[in-house]
Amino acid sequence: MFALGGKLLKAESLLRTTQSQEDLDIPDYQRNFEFKINGVFYQVITDVAPISVRPDDTLFLINNWDIKQYAGDRTFPLLLGNYGQQSQQEYGFMSASEMTEAAQGIKRVGYLRLDIDQLGQIFGRGLRKAHTLPRLTGLSRQMTYFFKVYLNSLARERQTNLPNPHSALMLDSDHKPHPRPNLLFIYAGGDDLFVSGAWNEVVEFAFDVYQSFRAYTGNHPDITLSGGISLNDAKYPLYQAAEDAEQSEKQAKKNGRDSLGMFGEVFHWSEWLGFAETNILDEDDQKYLEPEVAPALLGVLPFVERLDQQLEVNQSRSFVRNLLATAQVQTQMLKEIEDQQSLEAKDIRYFLHLPKIAYTIARLPSRVRDDPNFDPVRTSLKSPYNAPYFRAIATWLECLTRSSMTPK
Repeated sequence: MFALGGKLLKAESLLRTTQSQEDLDIPDYQRNFEFKINGVFYQVITDVAPISVRPDDTLFLINNWDIKQYAGDRTFPLLLGNYGQQSQQEYGFMSASEMTEAAQGIKRVGYLRLDIDQLGQIFGRGLRKAHTLPRLTGLSRQMTYFFKVYLNSLARERQTNLPNPHSALMLDSDHKPHPRPNLLFIYAGGDDLFVSGAWNEVVEFAFDVYQSFRAYTGNHPDITLSGGISLNDAKYPLYQAAEDAEQSEKQAKKNGRDSLGMFGEVFHWSEWLGFAETNILDEDDQKYLEPEVAPALLGVLPFVERLDQQLEVNQSRSFVRNLLATAQVQTQMLKEIEDQQSLEAKDIRYFLHLPKIAYTIARLPSRVRDDPNFDPVRTSLKSPYNAPYFRAIATWLECLTRSSMTPK
């Protein structure tokens, strides 16, 4: 398995054959890596040049779009979501320790699990009267193209493959998205994916995938994604990281789907990205907040982006501590109230933060407070609409600015 894993990064094709290279008396220097399953031999080929295929053999070309390579009738395409980087320390894919070293802020590996919500219903009822075999096949093929083809391009060439407009944190001075080289696809295909990498790049990739998928489906209201992200150190077992990310994903599914679980919080994607609509709230909460005007900044990402740019490291840490303390008091007081829908609970959830936020802002240097660009941040932080997002905002900022922290 280790030897096979080391070969997969540069694999160009896979030959399925009934005879081993040893039986064919092929010289050692010409042999490909070979393994056997149920009496059938598979050769992992790293050379892009065409090879001769015998009548009983089958050649699968991996993500190969050169029509000239498909001259024989026993040659077929094999589409794979297989993006990854070469390790600089050992043979094969980059290691978890290399990912942590490449991460911004806290040294952690991020693990993302994500899939399409209610895919069975989409196939079962989505086509309505046009529910024919050709249309079902076409729908399946389109899902395959997104997860096995497009995601490779999105990871490799981020700038040219993102939909326009899009929201992102990793932007340069020209407001163009930074590349994300430190990702590894563990699997991607069908309707789901499992990706690892430097934690900040995994988070960005999750948002890129969601926005791209929404554009790909024409923003269809019933075709959505839910996902979960876990952050772990380099020595954390992969199987356990997969289970942690899966638990976050399950919590996202329970949130009415179209959601992401991260940093111990679960919100709809639109809330994370910052174009949340007030109709995400239930009817009672909407009526309760009706006199309040929605702020200029709404959600999680807009605050992380602004505060990461405008606050220095020491200021950010102090700000984060106060924001986390506010969120902790809110959570503790809400736990003490059995009826979470009571008026008292709404007062705590949406307005308890005001004195602490006012104090936190007052502690910032005057050059920050008096900056006109900080006005939307100040007024939006005081808005009750943003009160549920404080813990996520603070944890994200702390991960970006600290080299040692255990994410919550």
